[in-house]
Amino acid sequence: MTHRRNNTTPRTSRRHGRRDSGVAMMLVMIALTIGTILAMSFLTAQSTTIGITQNLQKQPTARMIAETALAAGVQAVLADTNWRTNHASGAWVTNQSFGGGTYTLSGQDGVYSAASNSVVGDGSLSNNPTDPLTLTATGTYSGTTYTVRAAVTTSSIETPTPGGLNANDSITLGTSTYVDAFDSGVGAYGGSNIILNRAMVNTNSTGSAKIALSGSAKINGNANAGPGGSTSTVISVGGSASITGTKSVLASAVVMNLPTAPTGMPSSSGALNVSTGTVTISSNAHYSSISVTGTGILNITSNAVVLVDGNVAVNGSGQITLGAVGACKLYVNGGGVTVSGTGQVAVSTGDPTRFQIFLLTASQNIALDTSARVYAKLLAPGGSVTLTNSAQVYGTVICKQFSADSTTATHIDIGSGNPGSTPTDFGNKTLYTTKTKSVSSKQVATQLTLATGGTLQSITGYFKGAASKSIRFAIYTDSAGSPGTLLAQSAVTTLGTGTVHWVTIAMPATTLTAGTYWLAFSTNASNTYYYNNGSASGKTRYRNNAAVTAGFLSTWGTSDTSLTRTFNIYAAVVSGGASTGITPPTLPIYSYDSTWGENP
Repeated sequence: MTHRRNNTTPRTSRRHGRRDSGVAMMLVMIALTIGTILAMSFLTAQSTTIGITQNLQKQPTARMIAETALAAGVQAVLADTNWRTNHASGAWVTNQSFGGGTYTLSGQDGVYSAASNSVVGDGSLSNNPTDPLTLTATGTYSGTTYTVRAAVTTSSIETPTPGGLNANDSITLGTSTYVDAFDSGVGAYGGSNIILNRAMVNTNSTGSAKIALSGSAKINGNANAGPGGSTSTVISVGGSASITGTKSVLASAVVMNLPTAPTGMPSSSGALNVSTGTVTISSNAHYSSISVTGTGILNITSNAVVLVDGNVAVNGSGQITLGAVGACKLYVNGGGVTVSGTGQVAVSTGDPTRFQIFLLTASQNIALDTSARVYAKLLAPGGSVTLTNSAQVYGTVICKQFSADSTTATHIDIGSGNPGSTPTDFGNKTLYTTKTKSVSSKQVATQLTLATGGTLQSITGYFKGAASKSIRFAIYTDSAGSPGTLLAQSAVTTLGTGTVHWVTIAMPATTLTAGTYWLAFSTNASNTYYYNNGSASGKTRYRNNAAVTAGFLSTWGTSDTSLTRTFNIYAAVVSGGASTGITPPTLPIYSYDSTWGENP
């Protein structure tokens, strides 16, 4: 008998077991694959997050570097009145290390154009004082860059007041000629009304040696080259000549349009000749010429306007005088004006604003010779003004060319206004009679109040001492009723003359808000006197420090002497900007286009 084993059922069970195992393996593989993908995705995301985080950390730093560089560029322009000539259009700073990165700063003539991605201009910063400047700063930090731009445009410039000594072309001062200043608002020139370092001498030209001093010529004040010019080229000082103030560049040209003849004038009365006695003009008059010679006097009253077709001559001891009130305008059409001998024009008034001489054509000239004296505003924009021998003019001058030699003098009336804003003085201008010395190698300050803020221009004090001795000024903040922190100090200058007089020194442009300040001086001579009110009122402090040589102390500290008094010193402050015709720019940021760049 034969027996067979039935294996059907077991075979089926084994096949099912193998199938289940394969499915499980597949599920495991799928799970592993998904896990791997998720892990890789996580790592990739983590890497991206790290990169983003790093970029977010780098971007603010790059931006900070760029904006700091831009701010530095803006401040450099504000602090430098000659920025147009001291900087060329193009790169100003390249790859300068800062804040762990670098920055590049450029200043270009023109305005940025997004369409061309460039600055569009004529490529020169110095050829036009109104051209805009584009500052571009790029900060770089760890491969990330940030670029920002700002536009610098010159603020609107007020038409210059025709004051000072101004020439469209050349100013030549030779031998012992002298230029200083006075204030007709105070009175006639002389005595305490002689103001040093405040005269303004301007040329519109940018040519070589257009303001030229030789021999022992001296400008007690400032000299300015034409817009866009270079002081080193335009202003030439030779021999023992000197300029006590600053050398700068005008922001805008002094306006020198030819005047026009007055209308409605009467018919000509022919030639007027006065050789003896007095002839009075009390209403508008018209002459073919005027000659005042010998001891003759021509007296003009009642705001008369006088038109002359030919020459005006004042010779010998002749005089043109004015009435007690009123002013005169003299228009000369075709001829010239000469004053010679001991001739005088409006001298008795002591006020140049009351007499104006207008030359109407380009070929007319004004000549002062010998011991001539003229108190007037001289306007000859197309011609020349010449001073020879010992002639003197008191007032303001507008001309094409000016020349003076021998022992001539030009006394600028600052009361008539200089080109630019008119300063406001704060301090003690009323003269005191008590004089004090023995302040050598000391800082001496008095407390004063500024009513309206502005920009500090100069400090003036009233002193008597040896002409060769030195002096300098400073201004301090007020700290609980005592001098505090030094704000600015002047250069050192000499007293200039041994007689008592006002001494003015230009100060660094310093913004002052309304409030209390201390004006200070220091001298190196024990016999230099300052003038004060005795012990009537006020606060004056001494500090032992030779500031003439060592500079003023940065903080005043504890005073060595405290006095109840004040003294003759004042500061000139210009509201809203600098004076002397140099206008700082306004700085609107016209684009803040945050241009980014990163390394891959």
